[in-house]
Amino acid sequence: MDYLPLNAIRAFEAAARHLSFSAAGEELHVTHPAISHQIRRLEEWLGVPLFHRDARKVRLTDAGLTLQLSANAALSDLAAACRRIRRNAAVASLSVGCIPSIASRWLVPRLPDFTERHPEIAIRVAYAKAEDRLEDDDNDVLITL
Repeated sequence: MDYLPLNAIRAFEAAARHLSFSAAGEELHVTHPAISHQIRRLEEWLGVPLFHRDARKVRLTDAGLTLQLSANAALSDLAAACRRIRRNAAVASLSVGCIPSIASRWLVPRLPDFTERHPEIAIRVAYAKAEDRLEDDDNDVLITL
């Protein structure tokens, strides 16, 4: 096998994070043996063990620690890129979280003018609470007091 075994890397990253093949399997919706197989495949591909296997637990080897740092960073970067791509694919919509008083008195009365000027943008208004934060929701804009 000459190509980078990405499924095995994903299985490894979950197992390394949990220090458990079973927990990794639960997270990835596969069996413990499937995780074990992927890890063994990756170890064969690399030519080094990634885990010390004891009776009922696993520990990372030095090579495993090195790979864990890179795998975690790479998968985090990929996840962030995918979120950006998905968000950009939905540019034709705008989600506005707004407390009800501002929505009814300010935002909603202005929507017809906005949609007339920008018919390519669909607006979704979601009611928010004053304590809501932008990063806690799927809103593009959050208007609270």
